[in-house]
Amino acid sequence: MIELLEERLPTAGLVSLDHDLPYYQNEDGKWIDHGTGREVADYLAKQSPTCPIIIHSTNYEAALGMEDTLNEARWKTYRITPFEDLTWINELWLPTFTKALKDFQDP
Repeated sequence: MIELLEERLPTAGLVSLDHDLPYYQNEDGKWIDHGTGREVADYLAKQSPTCPIIIHSTNYEAALGMEDTLNEARWKTYRITPFEDLTWINELWLPTFTKALKDFQDP
């Protein structure tokens, strides 16, 4: 994620972060650790704010820490807690996404 942000952050309209990033298995069968969303938040906190950030995590304490770090660095954040498998995407994430973009375009 950090590598992607290094290239795309200047033109990003919104960033959406989870704290607990999953492991994945590459084509060689090796399990790869993605790290955590906190590492991404720490990276972003060192950059100039460019867009709103949605923090979506069931890890309440970690999400709060990410939010505090980003707010101290003057990023505009929105925090939501996922629920019921994917139900939260339409019920929480999408309205938050819409609000974040509107707030960003009409400060």
